[in-house]
Amino acid sequence: MVFILGIERSATTWVSNILDMHSGTELYMEPLSERTSRFKQWPNRFTKIEDLPGRAQYFQEEFTYLRERNKFFFSRLSDADLAWQLDFLIAEKLWRALPLARDFFELNFNRKGTREYPSKRISTVDIIKEVRLNFNTSILKYIHPNIKVVVVLRNYAANVQSVARQISKGNLSELAELLQNHFHDINEQTIFDYWANSYNHLLKDLDEEKISYFVLRQKDLIQSGEETIDDLLSFLELSPEPSVYNYISRSNVSGAGKHNTKRSHNKILEQNSQAQNKLYPKIAEQIDTTDWHPVLHKEIIKL
Repeated sequence: MVFILGIERSATTWVSNILDMHSGTELYMEPLSERTSRFKQWPNRFTKIEDLPGRAQYFQEEFTYLRERNKFFFSRLSDADLAWQLDFLIAEKLWRALPLARDFFELNFNRKGTREYPSKRISTVDIIKEVRLNFNTSILKYIHPNIKVVVVLRNYAANVQSVARQISKGNLSELAELLQNHFHDINEQTIFDYWANSYNHLLKDLDEEKISYFVLRQKDLIQSGEETIDDLLSFLELSPEPSVYNYISRSNVSGAGKHNTKRSHNKILEQNSQAQNKLYPKIAEQIDTTDWHPVLHKEIIKL
């Protein structure tokens, strides 16, 4: 079992799409989301979980239920793109009325409107993309004995600005409510605190629990895509497949939207630089006074 972890707008969906292009994976998008029909007793991301074995068992039970809803109607019969898109049309219409439709839609929201996914093998590796476990990463070793984690890092300034922009548009409502309750304000400084605390907790817990993890930087995917994917697939013990590499080049086009992973790579790098020049003066003191995990310290200095 593999977890893709990060925060909102950190490129976790792009990485998830890339791995979903492998025939040996089965992807589940954010099962802990309040939009799915399960995990209603799961604490919010800032609440420390005390009974790790008990909560891990609860996760296994709820996820076992949800994984049976990862396909809907036509997608149970075929991996063809047409089957998936027909299911999305039906599920979107029934989203409010039918939990089965809602779960299918939410667990696969990355696939909506996307084409050319490969047929999946009978035996696959479960890939779970989640943004709500950064403060409770220790639970992962209780969820699965051979857990692996991919930590996705985006340029901190671009990540912070993207979260702020989405919240201002009325998106990320669950996160916005939690940030307001936790920090008592939502601005670039508090969102940066959220970014820093999330990744510091995540990486420190992974080290302490000796959980195997791979740090994947969005910038590396853009600048040395094939080499980075080689390293990622090797870490996950997955064989190279052309569909995975082809997806990266196909995503290098202009695009927009909350979940759209089509972006001009050159534009992303330009936006990173612009965001950093604009944000750094506002959070320089926060950077200097934060006790950084070595990976993040290197990242901040390098950026």
